[in-house]
Amino acid sequence: MGYLLHSFVMTKAFEAVPYLPHGIRVVVAVAAAIGASLASYEFIEEPARRLLRPKRDSLRRRFCFGIAAGKPGGAKGGKNQCCDSGH
Repeated sequence: MGYLLHSFVMTKAFEAVPYLPHGIRVVVAVAAAIGASLASYEFIEEPARRLLRPKRDSLRRRFCFGIAAGKPGGAKGGKNQCCDSGH
């Protein structure tokens, strides 16, 4: 998502300080783009990633439950080293 912000943020930041010399305006624009990218990563991308990607333990419990329940590929008798050993 950060790549969608760069050009917009850099243009707005560059235009916001017309009284500064060109080189400083470029530095301000780049700094603003980096700041927007960091904020986007921290407050949009990471929360979305955590929401959409389940935790490993949750996946392990689902996998072990399916095996213990005797679903195809599961251990006979409902016993499974994955679930019984705590790994």
